[in-house]
Amino acid sequence: AVAQDIETTIDSTIVQDNDELLRHAGYRLLVLSGELRGREFDVTQDLMRIGKSRQCGVVLPDESVSRIHAEVRREGDAYRVVDQGSTNGTFIGGARISDGFLRPGDVLALGRVQLRFMPRDSRVELLPSAAESFGPVRGRSLAMRKVFGVLERVAGADVTILLEGETGTGKDLL
Repeated sequence: AVAQDIETTIDSTIVQDNDELLRHAGYRLLVLSGELRGREFDVTQDLMRIGKSRQCGVVLPDESVSRIHAEVRREGDAYRVVDQGSTNGTFIGGARISDGFLRPGDVLALGRVQLRFMPRDSRVELLPSAAESFGPVRGRSLAMRKVFGVLERVAGADVTILLEGETGTGKDLL
């Protein structure tokens, strides 16, 4: 019941340009798989390198990702992905590319790591945790693993969290 009440949103501003085009407040990459699953990276620069090298703007510590795997380049309102000669390839929507454009909602795969390209003003996906417990609380259901996933993402942050739900559901244990 607790997980059903959780919704995570990101504040955003949509700017109307000369009454003809609505633009997003920017884009982000949400990591869907791998060690950094659930982590988000804002796409704010005109050129962003992705790879396992510390020189990259998005560092993905995965053996299937090359040192400098790909670049995301902003070209006007479009975002172009260019593979940098990676060993395991770059894919958009399952199709291997050497050079291609991202659209909102596309899944970008670098080796085995998948990232979703999405507007910063959209709702955050609640990715379930792989764990079946968080602290003293145990739960296998998808709803509980989504709660654990949110808690894992914010555990290291200095933030206050309000969990709402029925009496006796174990909120005080979290």
